[in-house]
Amino acid sequence: MSASQGHFGPETAVKLKELAATSFGIPEGKQGFTTCLKTLASLYQHFDDLLKSIETEIILPLLSQVQHPFSEFKGFSTVQTASFVSELGNPHNFDNADAAVAFFGYDPSISQSGKRTGQGKHISKCGTKYGRETMYLTARSCMLHNPVLKSKYNRLKKSRFWKDAQSILAADLIKICYAMYRDNSAFDPNKIY
Repeated sequence: MSASQGHFGPETAVKLKELAATSFGIPEGKQGFTTCLKTLASLYQHFDDLLKSIETEIILPLLSQVQHPFSEFKGFSTVQTASFVSELGNPHNFDNADAAVAFFGYDPSISQSGKRTGQGKHISKCGTKYGRETMYLTARSCMLHNPVLKSKYNRLKKSRFWKDAQSILAADLIKICYAMYRDNSAFDPNKIY
């Protein structure tokens, strides 16, 4: 139960252990598979501990020096907050939220062919690569914690591929986070359209 961080009860753990005893690998290689899985689990635990120490010893002290409203925003982790704040910098350097979206590379790309010009269906991917990736992943975690974002994602997914829907949600999240950071205001789910 502690390994699943409270997600599974003792009954589920027993069932998983029984299924794992007969469902993984060939009997001759059981010892090798066991050793590999234990090694992978210990590596995962090591990296998890390392990331937690970096977060508490380095990121949190630096983030505490910056005034931001993201600590109460569910789905927005400390690392994601630090990435957004550091990539965006001073929000007053941008004229508006659309400029911040363009900085993160989520603005539509312009396709040009001969005399025809127009907006394409792809994002420009100009600007900060790390910030763009952070906001893409943040859109997923925020959507899991916020029913308004989840319903918007589901609505978008009906007419688009799921990656496109998540990218649109990430662009909307950049606008929301930009305004929150600029005005030092709390997250308002009613402002999501």
